[in-house]
Amino acid sequence: MARIGKSLPIADELAAAAAGAAGLLMSEATVAETLKLITAAAKSSVPFAIGAGVTLMDANARPTSAAASDEVVEQADSLQYDLEQGPCLSAWATGETVVVQDIAADDRWPEWSRLVAPLAVAASISVPLKSSSESFGAVKVYAAEPQAFTERSRGVLELLARQASVLLEHAITAEQAKKVSEEL
Repeated sequence: MARIGKSLPIADELAAAAAGAAGLLMSEATVAETLKLITAAAKSSVPFAIGAGVTLMDANARPTSAAASDEVVEQADSLQYDLEQGPCLSAWATGETVVVQDIAADDRWPEWSRLVAPLAVAASISVPLKSSSESFGAVKVYAAEPQAFTERSRGVLELLARQASVLLEHAITAEQAKKVSEEL
């Protein structure tokens, strides 16, 4: 997916991101394919994003990296899971968007901020994925420079996350139905 230009109005940016998802609704895509699409759309839709990923919670509310565009995303997320702290986990737990404009200067997750520094991750936006009002994961983007994200970046990722939540719910439901059918 090509990087969406800054000059497009936000509605056009979202239309371009959603266009990649349109074919998904017409096909029998798996959850894994859906996650790859969401990750690619997040990275390409948010200017200055160096990576994107999706964290999902399992039945025991344990986080897992369900998809990541780059190794740096996997590493930053793994640190959050090991430490049980960080912006993505906070977005999931609170059901609210978490913007970190300067990870090194942010004191909300001191241990994670310190350990993620060598990864050259300087800013992040994490948006919860919600089913009704309950969070079941989060989509996030990382940037290499502090102050990289704008309110527009946040808005684009929040709208993408709402669409992603619907896509994931449908993909998961379809996959579960297929498994039940095969078992019968």
